[in-house]
Amino acid sequence: MSYFAEKQDAVTGLWGEGTPYVRISGTFKLLTFYHRFHIPLPRPREIYDSLLQALRYEEAVDMCYIRNPISLLSAMGLSLPAAELYEIADHTLQNMQRLKREDGGFSRELDHSPPAPNVAQVKPGEYYPDMPAAVPLGKGEVEGDMNAGTQAVLIRYSLRQLGGLADTHLSQSQHKFF
Repeated sequence: MSYFAEKQDAVTGLWGEGTPYVRISGTFKLLTFYHRFHIPLPRPREIYDSLLQALRYEEAVDMCYIRNPISLLSAMGLSLPAAELYEIADHTLQNMQRLKREDGGFSRELDHSPPAPNVAQVKPGEYYPDMPAAVPLGKGEVEGDMNAGTQAVLIRYSLRQLGGLADTHLSQSQHKFF
């Protein structure tokens, strides 16, 4: 645990390098580790403040950048002030609307859906060692994709949980997401 403590940014509460959303995504993944061993996530206030800053001032160009902050907040189990909860939900839904497509689905990325969702986290100019070969499932166009659609449903459930609302499942006839 001392290794993780050394790597955590004391000001932001986040781990990793890169943009705030990339660091939030890394922190979300580390939360799973902490939960597995029943250890409280260090610096929850700093993490929360960093999440708010990212939602307010950073552009979410990838559906993961929308889902990971909400999933992290939901898993942290914080009691959120009502005004900030509304603000968080509003930013999240506005960001999702930008990824909504004419075909009724959501794109993983702002400019297009990645043709190979298994390597979609690798952005231009980034390198990840030992990545598998790309498996193209789409055309890479401005279209809804399965990855983003799944994340949209998870965001919906997390927002309902954050708001203290009961889970409701979408039936096939409920074609309107919001």
